[in-house]
Parts: sequence; structure tokens; C-alpha cells
Amino acid sequence: MIEPFAKGDRPDPAFRRHYSTLHGTLSFDDLEKSNASRGAPGAVMFSNAKGQPSATAPLRRDPYHISVHPEDEGFALRSKSNVLTVYGGDLQVDFETDLESAPEVAANRDRLGLAEGEAHRTIRCVGLTPERDRYLFTHVDEAWCISREGERIWGLRMPANEPTRIRVGCMGFGTATEIDEALKVLGLDLPVTPEVIRKRYRQLARQFHPDINPGSEEKMKAVNVAAERLTGLDADQLAGKIVEDGGFEIIVSFGASSDWIYAAAFSADGKTALLGSYAGRVVRVDQNGTPTTIYDVGSAPVRIVETDAYLYVMTTTRLYVLHGDCLMALEDCPSKCDLLIFEEQVLLVEAKGVRVFTHDGTPLGIALTKAPIRRAYVEEGDLVIETRTHRGRFRGIRPSPGA
Repeated sequence: MIEPFAKGDRPDPAFRRHYSTLHGTLSFDDLEKSNASRGAPGAVMFSNAKGQPSATAPLRRDPYHISVHPEDEGFALRSKSNVLTVYGGDLQVDFETDLESAPEVAANRDRLGLAEGEAHRTIRCVGLTPERDRYLFTHVDEAWCISREGERIWGLRMPANEPTRIRVGCMGFGTATEIDEALKVLGLDLPVTPEVIRKRYRQLARQFHPDINPGSEEKMKAVNVAAERLTGLDADQLAGKIVEDGGFEIIVSFGASSDWIYAAAFSADGKTALLGSYAGRVVRVDQNGTPTTIYDVGSAPVRIVETDAYLYVMTTTRLYVLHGDCLMALEDCPSKCDLLIFEEQVLLVEAKGVRVFTHDGTPLGIALTKAPIRRAYVEEGDLVIETRTHRGRFRGIRPSPGA
């Protein structure tokens, strides 16, 4: 069903950046083009679960970096001057702090030999727990978790020069097409875990190893390539040491230069943090600041979101959906794409199209438009898309009963 907007009801294109929250969507005007941002460096609008805008407020500072936790109604903004401003669900300022003046930043700057005045470039990510009792921020290759009272809870430096022994609970990935080909070679389907891949690799290695089956060199080579693509481990490591709980334990070296942190977020319950680096690694950090797991996605993440059940890692070209150490789905996506997670469905919103998925990444459908999309959301299971002049409602894009 498609219907035109009354002129006064048309969505304001100034609110161009969208994030799903616990009970609706936050939309940001980061270019000072809306009426709500007059005299202010930007504005924010909250829309409820039915897509109805219910509150709009000016921002105190420019929204240079935006952090929205999916289990909260509040949000955090980092300005170009590196002030962290935390807002509550009423869109009013909860608390502020100057990140550039933090002693951790000064110490890290001295360690790296950076000049003062570089913090606008080297302070990158901020994150917020759903209770807004803790926040994290990053400077080059270090991250710190801070209480709202200013007490440092933990600090972590991404490994650089020295190899670090870290339990690896997931895989390194190629493109969606490469993953499909690798799974086909091994005779596997998504979802899949490292242990399943390792077991299947050993079965096929016994079948096609040239010492056992002369003339099967090409098949063995294809099996090796597929297994390496899915796990990031070479054949020796795949057949190598197993630790007590059945996972892999390997030495991970991050190279000789600092591994910059490009994305950061807290988990759904706020108990752990996730840090995404330039080298394409997403490191899970526990409440004490200890790395517990690495997910290797091959390129720098631009956004990380974790719900109660699934972890979503978005790079400039792909979206990975994980459940524990299990890769559930892999989707190619453009660099400019909104990831919106609603109670019923997950949306990837592009300039003139929306792809709809279940929470585990199963594709449900695609909706295309002729005009640029201003807003997209899910209302009572229906996909709703708004352009400048029309609203379209798409019914039936949902999982089949019992699926």
C-alpha cells in the first residue's frame, strides 16, 4: 500500500542518520539543516515503535561521532572538540566530560610521540552501556572503560609489536561469494562453527590426501583453501593443538605498528565490550579489561551492535551475523548503509532499497524505491518506507510460521 504525504507531514530530510533503540528510532540532523537545530549544532528526533515522531530536541554540541545502544533510549555523542555528551531517553543532557583532557590520553600521546592538538584525529570511538553508568572511549590503539563518576574501570591496548596468546572463538572471513564457495567445497551450510569446520576438514583430508589417495592433489588443495578461508588458519593449525574446551589456541601477531581501534560498543547486557581494529579484528573484553575472544573479519569494522542473541559486525563492504562462535550469515552491503534492528526484523537501508532479514540473518525480501529513502522502520511486522512525498507499507515480509 502506497499513499502520498500531506505536505505538512513529509519527513524532514535533515534527519538523515538513523539508529534503532529499545522502543523506537533515533534520527539525527548532523548538518544543522532542520528547524529544531536553529541556533544549535544539530538536532535529534525520537520516533516510537509506530514510526510516529514523538520528541525533537536541539543538540548541545556537534554530533561528530554517534553511539546508540540498542537496549537503551539514550545515546552518547562525541564532538569535534572531543567532549563526550551523554543524553537520556528524554533527549536531555545527562552528563558531559572532556575526553581530550583525560590523563589516559596524555599518557598514550607521550608513548606514541604525538603532538598536542592531534586528539581530534586520534580519539575515535565512544560507547555507552544500556544503564548509562559506564562509557568507553578510544585513543589510537588504546581503550578505556570509565564510570560516569570518572573512575577508570579498565584500560586495554590492542596488541602491536609482541605476539599475544588469545583464545580464538571464531573465524576469518572472505566475501559472501567466497564463503559460499568454501562451504560448498567442504559440504557445509550456515550456520557453522570452527569445530564443525575442523572436523569436516579432517574427514576430507583423510579422503583426499595424496599420500592416501594419489592423484587427488587438486581436490586436497581446494579443501585447504576453503578451510583456510573459513577459519583464517592454515592446514597445520587446523590439524594442530586442541585446548581443553575444544577450541583453538594460536599465537596472534598484530604486526609492528599500532592497530587503531575503529569501532567500539558494549554488549547487550553491558557486561562486556567489543573493540574493532583497523586490522579487522573484533576483540571481546570482559569486565576486568581482559580480552576473551577475537573475531577476525578481515577489514576494519565501522559499526558493532550486539543484542541478547546476535552480534552484528559491519565493515564498509559486508555485514556479519554471529551467534556465539557460530557464523549465521554474511551479507555484502555498501559503505553507506543503515543497520536497524527491530523486535520483528533487521533492516539494511540503502539509498533506494531496503533488505529485510530475520535476526539470524535469514533473508526475507527486498523493497526498492524510485526516490531516495528518508526513513524505514518496522511496524507490527510490516515494513514501512518513507520517501520525500510518499509512504509505502509492505506486508508479508516476515518469517513463515514455524520457521
